Amino acid sequence: MFSMSDFSRNVKRNVFLASGGIGAVLLTFAVYAYHNLLESYQTERISAFIHPDLYSDSAGYMMLQLSNALSAPGWFGSKTSNYIPEAHTDYALVQFIQSYGYAAGIAVILVIFAITLRILWIAKTMQYSFGKLLILAAAALYSCQSLYSILMVFGFLPLTSVPLPFMSYGLMPMLLNALLIGLVLSVYRRKTYSGKSALSVAHKAS
Repeated sequence: MFSMSDFSRNVKRNVFLASGGIGAVLLTFAVYAYHNLLESYQTERISAFIHPDLYSDSAGYMMLQLSNALSAPGWFGSKTSNYIPEAHTDYALVQFIQSYGYAAGIAVILVIFAITLRILWIAKTMQYSFGKLLILAAAALYSCQSLYSILMVFGFLPLTSVPLPFMSYGLMPMLLNALLIGLVLSVYRRKTYSGKSALSVAHKAS
């Protein structure tokens, strides 16, 4: 969002450099905290993400369950499904792939990111920076949770309670994503009205 704003190039560069410096400090502190400040159960969760086989009866259990569930189905699903806790919420994509296969799972992922690309295309067509930033904010919220949820179930990121938009069961995630899409459509609709109003004002002035 900040890179698409109207600030000068020098301001953007300085902000990005400052953000990079803060990020480096936070990373250094995270390494220090891991070795000196975290409790044993917290370090166990981090270690279980890296080596789930060593913690199969505790923190690594869920990751192994997801791995087994995703290894069974073929392109069009498996005859038997592994039990997955929270399969209707955080791990809805895993249950969907188990039932209908990787062909359907890839199709769902493509549709989710096609929506993101469409939102970004709408942001590119906006004339005013305020509307553009609103749409970019909606795209960031929608795409970040989508990407994290997908990478999480495939074992590339730690397991957290991040739902998949319009797939996971739950009132609040559904309302949030519906509001985001509604915001994008509203701003895009107002863009057309703004253009018509500007043309009418110019026509009256002439």
